[in-house]
Amino acid sequence: MKFAGWQKQSLVDYPGKITTVLFTQGCNLRCPFCQNSSLVLPELFHKNLSFLEEEIFVFLKKRKKVIDAVTVTGGEPLLHSELEAFFKRVKGLGHSVKLDTNGTFPSFLKRLVEEGLLDFIATDVKAPLDFGRYKEFTGPVLTEKLFENIKESIDFLLALSKKDLIRVEFRITLIKGKHSEEDMMAMGKALKGASRLALQTFRPDNILDSSWQKFSAYSEEELKAFKLRLEKYIDNVIVR
Repeated sequence: MKFAGWQKQSLVDYPGKITTVLFTQGCNLRCPFCQNSSLVLPELFHKNLSFLEEEIFVFLKKRKKVIDAVTVTGGEPLLHSELEAFFKRVKGLGHSVKLDTNGTFPSFLKRLVEEGLLDFIATDVKAPLDFGRYKEFTGPVLTEKLFENIKESIDFLLALSKKDLIRVEFRITLIKGKHSEEDMMAMGKALKGASRLALQTFRPDNILDSSWQKFSAYSEEELKAFKLRLEKYIDNVIVR
């Protein structure tokens, strides 16, 4: 398997562990506020930039006493069926595995969990779970089928989270001018009982759709106020 990006060491992507972070290329959504356009838009792909699986495993074996985990993000990693075999090799070395996913491949996600290949899953909730609103935040490529897949994945991950069977983090990037307080509370209610929710600051620089640069971020104080309100539904809410 090939990866389009590699951060060899991170202290923030896997809470409590030192992780190497790998980036896959390609995504089936077009979220206008995405900051990874070179991993999403084919016309911006780095044709000659790739990191081979064997190169990564040489690194992991050499740094076995330092690196605790492997995080795979994107793009959308589950577009790549060979990821399953890659995760098996990673687990064979004794590393923990974290996956970032947009939730559009629930069957693949469930299989990876059932096979014990994932230790931590993070997924974004873009908007209230209404098809029209969600399409605003994921682009015109969103179909009814993809939306149903996303809801299926959220339900699956929420059940895992409530039972504490696996580490799950739901993430919401709140955008002033696009998300209202009512939207925020609706998303929180939909995630009631989750073990962890991260409220993320919107960063308008280098985003997929430059027209969204007219929107702004909620302040840290506003996010902390939202955190207090969301703790009605979710015990562990963090501001990032």
